[in-house]
Amino acid sequence: MLLLANLAFAAEPPPTAAIVPDSASRTVADDDPASFRVTVVPGVGLNADPDQVVDGFSVGGIGMARELHGFDAQLGMSWVDGEMSGFQATFGLAEAGSVDGWQVSSGVSWSRGDVRVLQGGMLSVAEGSVDGVQIGFANLALGDDSEGVQLGLFDLAGGLRGVQGSMVNVAKQVRGAQIGLVNVGGDVEGLQLGLVNVAKTSDVSIAPLNFVGDGLHRIDVWTSESAVVSGAIKFGSKNVYTLIGAGQVNMTQPWWTFGGGFGLHLPVGPLWLELDDSVWALSQGLLVAPGATNKLRLQVGFDLLNDHIAPFAGVSVNTWAGDGTVAPRALGIPESRDAGHHFVSWPGFQVGLSF
Repeated sequence: MLLLANLAFAAEPPPTAAIVPDSASRTVADDDPASFRVTVVPGVGLNADPDQVVDGFSVGGIGMARELHGFDAQLGMSWVDGEMSGFQATFGLAEAGSVDGWQVSSGVSWSRGDVRVLQGGMLSVAEGSVDGVQIGFANLALGDDSEGVQLGLFDLAGGLRGVQGSMVNVAKQVRGAQIGLVNVGGDVEGLQLGLVNVAKTSDVSIAPLNFVGDGLHRIDVWTSESAVVSGAIKFGSKNVYTLIGAGQVNMTQPWWTFGGGFGLHLPVGPLWLELDDSVWALSQGLLVAPGATNKLRLQVGFDLLNDHIAPFAGVSVNTWAGDGTVAPRALGIPESRDAGHHFVSWPGFQVGLSF
């Protein structure tokens, strides 16, 4: 009997450990988002698990979270692996998978995805697109479908519908405006306004130095009532150009004139019209006369030889302002004085060739 009992006991299978489903192995942080936490460093503090989902307030020194929905302020670094919706601020690095709200830092603000609303810092980087505002010394929106405003010292965008306003603006495609000292764009549907503009295509480009791939690039030579021969280069977009030129007043005296301005070029069938305004100074060697002439010109031309040469002619309204020691040629319009200044106005003409 004792032998049978021992055999029966041995036949019973040993107890097995309970199998815990994967879902039960998740941390409390996964199932219970923190509404408030304080972190000294990741893992140290109140609700300081770096895999924590935060749905509320988070403050501290260096904070890491899987997601954040609410308010996060850290002294050193705030790192969110996934979505950050709300407000994220730090003195060092503010980083998130994507931003739907405000991400600001006195150092670097970085989003590995898209940014909505606002991103600001010494360096602001969105690896995706921006729908809102980027403010910083340097702003980078690397996506091709950003919409909003970039403001800083240096702006870079893949594709932007909106405005870039900084000292240097660079974009692959712009629908809106680039306003700064140097503007570089691929295809610009809108305005470039600065000191130096460079673009593959541009609707309106206004700058002393204007370089547009499919724009206006011409050399003009003409004679007028003010100078026996003048020459200028015109460059810009298809309809707006910069004019820089020089001329010799007459063949008997060593007086030269030099100046520049801006104008409009308007094709009208086989002809084109141009209206420009420019300012010209007089010089004799290295001596520049105390005064200048403003010229408002209207002229018409037509292209020949596949647009390689164009005769043109037009009229002008001229006003010289100086101290009275030197005056250009005047055609029948009396002089006037105002508080010691000398003014001469006269109508004029120009006839020339554009290459």
